[in-house]
Amino acid sequence: MSAPWLVTLGGAALRFHQLAREPFWFDEAYTALSVQLPVRGILERLRGEGNAPLYYLLMHAWSAVFGDGVYAFRLVSALLGTLTIPLLYWIGVRMFSRRAALIAAILAAVAPLHIHYSQEARMYPLVPPFALMALYALDRLLIVPAAWAVVGFAVAVLGGLYTQYYFLFFLPLAAAVLWAPQRRRSLVFTAGALLLVGLGFAPWIPSFIDQASNSSPDWIGGFWRTRSLAIAVPWSLQSLGPGALYPGWATFKFMSSSSTGALSLMFAALVIGGAVVQLVKSSPSGRRQGLHPWLMGAAPPGLLPQDPTDDKSGIEPRKGRHSRAGGEAPGEFGDSCEGSPQEDRQSLTQRTTSLALTLGAVLVPLCLACVVSLMRHPVYVVARYDLIAWGAYCLLSGAVLARFKPPVMLAAVALWLGVAGVTLWPYLTTERPKRNYADMGDRIAQALVQRARPGESVVFTAATRTMTQYYLRADPQRFRLASYPLGTDAHLGWIDDRIQNSPQLAAEAAQRFAAWLVDSGDPPVVIWIVAPRSRGTAPLLAELQRRGYVEDGKRSLGALLLCLRRT
Repeated sequence: MSAPWLVTLGGAALRFHQLAREPFWFDEAYTALSVQLPVRGILERLRGEGNAPLYYLLMHAWSAVFGDGVYAFRLVSALLGTLTIPLLYWIGVRMFSRRAALIAAILAAVAPLHIHYSQEARMYPLVPPFALMALYALDRLLIVPAAWAVVGFAVAVLGGLYTQYYFLFFLPLAAAVLWAPQRRRSLVFTAGALLLVGLGFAPWIPSFIDQASNSSPDWIGGFWRTRSLAIAVPWSLQSLGPGALYPGWATFKFMSSSSTGALSLMFAALVIGGAVVQLVKSSPSGRRQGLHPWLMGAAPPGLLPQDPTDDKSGIEPRKGRHSRAGGEAPGEFGDSCEGSPQEDRQSLTQRTTSLALTLGAVLVPLCLACVVSLMRHPVYVVARYDLIAWGAYCLLSGAVLARFKPPVMLAAVALWLGVAGVTLWPYLTTERPKRNYADMGDRIAQALVQRARPGESVVFTAATRTMTQYYLRADPQRFRLASYPLGTDAHLGWIDDRIQNSPQLAAEAAQRFAAWLVDSGDPPVVIWIVAPRSRGTAPLLAELQRRGYVEDGKRSLGALLLCLRRT
């Protein structure tokens, strides 16, 4: 069996490892509940939030055939995550070399963040394949513009936009056609591709505008309220690598540490710095004058990428079946220089274009998202939305490391593997710890079924309703369900965290909710409060006690469930 397939099998083993061990958490349960609606209901629900429709429609069709269980839902993510590895290798061979592609595939196979999202029933594993396909199609539009590249780019970008709106930050990369060798032809073909993208996305634009203007809680703004956006891009480069000090939504599986994050940042500096050095050396002025003397003198021997014009560098092209312009294939270490000087210069230009484009695919979406977050409103989500750059980052790493001398290349790959091993160790050897109420829906549902009687009222606080309702789906009418504060029932995925930070708002919300629930024609005899100790819930408990409800200690369950009985 060839090395790429062995790498893919290893990546599959990591992504399928105890796939259904943990119950659905908040976002996964929301997805599972949403896709049970008819197609029109799904589209209407999405108008009130911020997600694109493709993944929901895909899972709607999938669940109709394979069911709505935890394993069935996560299976899609695991398959997508696994198939991304050979796709990355295939594109790497065509844009750079087999060695670069194999290195990229090895790094991708053990990348902790990608493994994390390959085990989550959400849309994120769809993002890297679309981003890689869009990058490759754009690379072809720049180098050998053809009709298939127009269609490929349009399909990949449309797939990305209908999966995650961050693909809007990928589109400015198309401006690279201004520097294409066949500029006029590339401009025409790329303009045609962008026109197809616009026409394909036009039907969803009204929904997109509605989503942009809705009043959903600003959890992203709350996340950055105590942090500086200046750290966003470096933090993403850590998270896309072999280890990081992950944000809360990515910490529960892995070893999250500032030490592994520092090593990941060192690796990113090596890769991005190596790419810049290679681009400078490949430029006409760089080939005439060489690198700046201070850069050459500061770098240890063997650290700088090998000279692409050196016949002994092992990166010259050879004839082969994976043809680029002029019938040439991406070279490998050990290939001999068989082409004419004109062909060699043409191949060098093509490789330089591919390298610059891949570097742009890493940095442009991240930097644009950061700029928008600084100038208008925070939209940057580290270790989640930045997955749009993950495939390009692995590909860039492979392309750059393949041009280092073998000792440096092997040391860099070993660094990635070692840090990834440390990061993945808890995931491979221990039970995953519970994060918070947001992934305890199975326990809450089981406790309610055992302790609560049919028809009794259940009040959800914090992030508890979505995943609990998923585990109660076999008998959805068993209890009278309500969400605190009022209004969050309208969207099961919303959490109104304002009551956690403002005592006055919490008191007003508690009065309104208690009046709605109790001061009606049929006040409940028993009220179950889910997660009664969550922040902002104390005023509600005080209001209910004032209306004559007292705790039933025999039926309560600690911090998970509080049973209140009307006296």
